[in-house]
Amino acid sequence: MLALQFSLKKSKIITAVLAVVGTILAIVCFTATVRLLDKPSRSVNGLSLNVENGDYQAFFGQLGIEADTDNISRKSVTIPCEFKKTYEEYNELQKRSGLDLSRYRGEKAELLTFPVKSDKAGFASVLVCKGRVIAGHLTNGEYGGEMLPLFLKTDEDGTTG
Repeated sequence: MLALQFSLKKSKIITAVLAVVGTILAIVCFTATVRLLDKPSRSVNGLSLNVENGDYQAFFGQLGIEADTDNISRKSVTIPCEFKKTYEEYNELQKRSGLDLSRYRGEKAELLTFPVKSDKAGFASVLVCKGRVIAGHLTNGEYGGEMLPLFLKTDEDGTTG
């Protein structure tokens, strides 16, 4: 009878250890999946959003925009945690390009504005967070003037969305 009790205790220990290991593995897999799904894209429409090395000429070159990268205007900003009307409207403009500011709520970023040679606009502005362009627009530079998306997101069939 003593041998039977020992084997029951041993099987309970093995079951408990397997349950703990299984739970830990499930937590690790869940965490990794959430991080991968929440990780912002480094590209949209095949355009690299990465500007960690500060090569804005290459970034704008992808868009066919000739930006004067020697005359940058810089401003530190914090994306609000709660979007009011202005930020909601601006984020809708970003969504037309396949970008979304809502995942950056509360983050610090840098607003960079570049003069450009374009018939559409006089300036291109990009919002950069952690070496990645997270938003951008073209403008004539007038306060309250019209803003255009830097680029339009294209769907798989080639149409803009």
